Amino acid sequence: MSSRRGQLLRGGTTLMVGEVVVQFCGLLRNFLVARVIAPEQFGIAAALAMSISLVEMLGDLGAGRFLTRASGEDGDAWLRVAHGISVCRGIIAGVLLLLLAEPLAQLMKMPEATWAFRIVALVPPIRGFTHNQIWLAQRDLRFKAMVATQAVPQVFLLLIAYPVAVWIPDFRALLWLLMANVVLTVVLSHVVARKPYRLGFDAQKVRQLLTFGLPLLGDGLLMFAVLHGERIVIANHYSKALLGAYSAAFLLAWTPAAVIGRVGFSLGVPQLASLRNSPEARARQYAIGVRAMAAPALGLAILFGLSGRELIAAVFGSDYVLPAGFAAWLGLGYAFRILRNPPAVIAVADGYTVSPMAGNFVRVIGVGAGWTLAARGAEPSAVMVCGALGEVGALILMAIINARRLSIPAVTHLGPSAVVGLGFFGALALTQIAPLPTGPFVRTLIGLSAGGFAVVAWTIANPATRHLALDFTKHHLRRQPISPANAEL
Repeated sequence: MSSRRGQLLRGGTTLMVGEVVVQFCGLLRNFLVARVIAPEQFGIAAALAMSISLVEMLGDLGAGRFLTRASGEDGDAWLRVAHGISVCRGIIAGVLLLLLAEPLAQLMKMPEATWAFRIVALVPPIRGFTHNQIWLAQRDLRFKAMVATQAVPQVFLLLIAYPVAVWIPDFRALLWLLMANVVLTVVLSHVVARKPYRLGFDAQKVRQLLTFGLPLLGDGLLMFAVLHGERIVIANHYSKALLGAYSAAFLLAWTPAAVIGRVGFSLGVPQLASLRNSPEARARQYAIGVRAMAAPALGLAILFGLSGRELIAAVFGSDYVLPAGFAAWLGLGYAFRILRNPPAVIAVADGYTVSPMAGNFVRVIGVGAGWTLAARGAEPSAVMVCGALGEVGALILMAIINARRLSIPAVTHLGPSAVVGLGFFGALALTQIAPLPTGPFVRTLIGLSAGGFAVVAWTIANPATRHLALDFTKHHLRRQPISPANAEL
């Protein structure tokens, strides 16, 4: 058990460092470009990325995630089938995106960028030739190949981002950087792979993968609405300048949630899948995961509640202006998005992908409510309030479904969720009753300090998360053996 725990700790460190590098480089790259181009141009670039996300989520059969659950003796056969499905999916998605280019440009009120929407139709077919061995390695908690494939292109693109933006000072800068990232990632996936690239087809395996992945098709459409629904609402009912500012705020809220979510899925799915025959151990580790996720969620909620608006201005510049309360509610939504990771992870580990889909359906209702309010002339912040309430409702529904299907008590989520909510409303109330500094940099520093303190306090206050943090420190910095008392974590 201690050996498995050591693998988890090493893998967790590799993943966390890799994801931080990837997301930080991506965020800094967008920051450098945003400092050169206008918010309206930044909004167009975000819409292009959104269009790729649409067709790829619609065609996502979860082949990569399925490989993390494949049995060792049958892994190579699954790998060939996954490659075949990925190529077919990429080609179909590319054709679909090409056909949707003009309607998407019209939907986003950007007809002048129709040609760019057609260019990005090349992205899904290129990605379809990715070597999926990087997913198969995760089954054994080996993550270096995945990290290298994702991090190296991001570092390279960061180095060239500013010169490209100066050379092409509009949305085309981010478009060409996006295309370069796709090509480099696919090439590197083949460079780091330990197995030859082969395409295969096996009717029985395809049926099994479809059984696992078909619910993800519906979930893909829902996920698109979850991640990009508010962007479409803003593009249709408000200004392009607000769309650009929202896209910047979205990056700052989404980046930590994405890092935590990807690390959680990569570690949690294989680990919880290995405990399917040990319900008590699985429930215990699940509860620890919920409490661990509450720490960054609390920090994010307090940071955005205190200084979300100022944070955007401090990072991206004074041109990126958001209405009062807009960024705060956006941050709360992504705090609860982080809290939704554990129920999604355990559902995928059990092969029950209906649960995440149901949660995203509730979240989409929040998008619909935001659209209705925006169409009636409501303030933009009302759209973010609907989004945050949608995330809360999604968490509640997933907890209930998992309680019935997987015997995971829904009450496990109550305490952490309540603390995150109280932290956010306390921070928001403080901005109304206390004379906090108004300068963007000073106010951002206050928010970062308060959020960081909350993360540390929550981690120390919970024995399980405290032991987990100490074990990471001992194992990686001092190279001490794992404590037998915590070997079952």
